[in-house]
Amino acid sequence: FSLINIDFDLTPENMPGSSQLEIDCDFNIKGTVEKGVGLSCRKLKAEYIKGKVDASDDVTVANETINGDIISKGNIYLKSVENSMVTAQKSITVQLNSEDATSSFNKIYSSIITSNDILRISDAKIVSSIVRARNKIILKKVTVGEQCKFIVGDNVHVIGYKQRIEKVSNDIRELDIKIKTIQNESRQIFTKIEKKDIAEIDQEIKLLSKNQRTKDDLDRIAELRLIKRQKEKEYEASVDKYGSIFMQNSQQIKQYQEEKNLLEKEKKELGTLIIDIYKKEQEIPEIDIRHTMLPAGTMIQFRYNKQVLKSDCEGFVFREEYNHQSNKYELKQHRW
Repeated sequence: FSLINIDFDLTPENMPGSSQLEIDCDFNIKGTVEKGVGLSCRKLKAEYIKGKVDASDDVTVANETINGDIISKGNIYLKSVENSMVTAQKSITVQLNSEDATSSFNKIYSSIITSNDILRISDAKIVSSIVRARNKIILKKVTVGEQCKFIVGDNVHVIGYKQRIEKVSNDIRELDIKIKTIQNESRQIFTKIEKKDIAEIDQEIKLLSKNQRTKDDLDRIAELRLIKRQKEKEYEASVDKYGSIFMQNSQQIKQYQEEKNLLEKEKKELGTLIIDIYKKEQEIPEIDIRHTMLPAGTMIQFRYNKQVLKSDCEGFVFREEYNHQSNKYELKQHRW
């Protein structure tokens, strides 16, 4: 079949064989792709998506995408997105249908939306979300809330590299914490096995032996030598008790440090790959907010620059331009 029409919800219970369905054809679902369902297909139209979709062509969701995961090699057309991941190799459009001007399905909440071309959003409210596009973000009649990021200039490969860098950075931080914890433990162990008390006894014996010794001095020296032998026995017992732990900690620190060095090397190599891709990209990405206000606190990020808006901003086209005098890329705001 080139087209499959379904007049009911796709749920894990009514899926044939398993909750994963992979068919190389178009789907028209007059219902919901429910949570727990994985659908791989060509082109897809659905009322709601709450599961996972992997399409080789366009995806259209008539109403709401909630807790969903959509990956498409074509374009994606959405009305409302909440707590979802959406990625398209081509363009993404988020807008209301003209006949649904009063619909409640015009929001982007707690989601990450990524387009490998142009991302158009209109008649929507965006809150706590990341919006990314390779070439351009166009906002029209959009309300932007708190904790939003708008990122342009990164293709899907660069995004993958950056996600890996973020993961590597987190792993490095975790290794640093582990190394510091073991170092503190080793320091505590060292204080238990060091010869500090014995060194002080030796010093006192030396001082007493230099002077003209009285009977009290000789008695004291004998007493100190007994104490010293006892301390040496305690030291040897401590070495037996804690020495192996100390050595294990040293080996563990060495292992963690080697892992950290490899991760730092990978992080540096990924950064080099990203810069090489940036140098090959000739397009000048932009964020067009001619019909929208971005509030203070919104993150704007391009290939080489990012900044948090210090004040509300309306009616601008943001671009990243090269300043030949400073030899740096700078973020420019062009008033419309």
